[in-house]
Amino acid sequence: MLDYSPNRWVSYVGLNYQCEVSKDEQWFLDVKGQAISKNGNRWIAWDTKDGLIDAPVSLFVTSSGQVWAAGSHSGVAATAYLKNEKWHKQLHPELSWGIDYRAVFEAADGALWFGASVDAE
Repeated sequence: MLDYSPNRWVSYVGLNYQCEVSKDEQWFLDVKGQAISKNGNRWIAWDTKDGLIDAPVSLFVTSSGQVWAAGSHSGVAATAYLKNEKWHKQLHPELSWGIDYRAVFEAADGALWFGASVDAE
């Protein structure tokens, strides 16, 4: 049984839910490629001016509570993590042109694993 009532579900036009840091803090990607955080009633849009990669395809929170973005930047595989209200970008040109949204994983020891996007032929 699915419950579509507004008591349990809410929709935000143009936003794709990604992860939850706590009961009050959720993260979304918008259609423009911005990372959107919602903390209580406070909404913040993050973009490249804040250090975010220019084409995030996935946002996730680690077991330690750190928010990461994965995708690409200027056509190169890239990640970024949020620390002190600023995104810290890392490029991975040896990996691929991008990181696949389905290929982000945190191992039991806290190590982060990212998988490459590939072109289907």
